[in-house]
Amino acid sequence: MKKEDNFQLGYISKTHGYKGEVVFLTNPEIQIKYNKLESVLLEINGNLIPFFIDSISVLANNAVLVKFNDIDSEEKAKKLVKCNIFLPLQMLAKSKKPPQQSDIIGYKVIDDNKGEIGVISNILDMPQQLILEIKNGPIEILIPANENIIYKIDKKNKTVFINAPEGLIDIYLGT
Repeated sequence: MKKEDNFQLGYISKTHGYKGEVVFLTNPEIQIKYNKLESVLLEINGNLIPFFIDSISVLANNAVLVKFNDIDSEEKAKKLVKCNIFLPLQMLAKSKKPPQQSDIIGYKVIDDNKGEIGVISNILDMPQQLILEIKNGPIEILIPANENIIYKIDKKNKTVFINAPEGLIDIYLGT
C-alpha cells in the first residue's frame, strides 16, 4: 500500500478496557460513515498495514472506539497507540464533506464525457455546497464538489475525475 494513494483519517490515542479495544481520534473535517468501515490501514514502521474491524462505535465528535480482529488484549492494543490511521483516497471522494481547498487546487479535472476540462483554480464555499472553480483558458467552469460528481482523486498525478451531469459543462464551453 502506497501512502500517496491514501489519506490520514486520524491516529490511535489510547487503549480502552482490557479486551483490546482502542480509541482513535479523527480529523473533524473528514466525515466518514464509521459504522460501514470494514478495515483501516495503520502506519507501522513506515508501512501501511490493513487491520480488519470487529466492532466500531462513535464516542464523540472525533473519537471512535474500535475493536480490531486478532487484537484481543490490552497488551496487543498498547502496541497500536500513536499509530496513524489511513483510508483509501476513494473513500474521501465518497465522504459527505468534499476535499479542502489546499488539497486539490492546481489539480487537472477530467470528466468522463468531455475529457480534460481544465485546472481547479479555487473552491467556492457557497451556502448549499462547495463549488469547484475550473479554469479552461479564459473560460471559468463551475462544478458542484460533491460525492455524486467527484468519484476519484489521484494525488500522485494531481488529477480529479468527475462525472458531471449531462449538459453542465456544455453551458460553459458553448458546445
